[in-house]
Amino acid sequence: MQGIITEPRHILGELVASKDSGREIGIWAPSLGPGISMCAVESIVDDDYEHDKVIILRDRDARGNLLPSHVLLLQEIEKVFTCPPRDDRPAQTSRGGPNGMDTRRR
Repeated sequence: MQGIITEPRHILGELVASKDSGREIGIWAPSLGPGISMCAVESIVDDDYEHDKVIILRDRDARGNLLPSHVLLLQEIEKVFTCPPRDDRPAQTSRGGPNGMDTRRR
């Protein structure tokens, strides 16, 4: 899936994909602060006490900033944003168009 995901079971699936691939994912969760945090999942464990999944993120976001919290319960995550891996996206060049195409009007 790609785009904004709000269904809990699909959120978990995308978090697992992030963990398996090492790819960043956008996460909206109050404990991470306002807005979206681009980060990667380090591990996912079952919490029998809370009857939930514990999501352990890398301690820094995609820009290298320390996250306010890197341990979340799945139920804290309101939505996630996924995008295709960099290899699947059109390359941007100095001319601005995908794959080197000159998009300037003449």
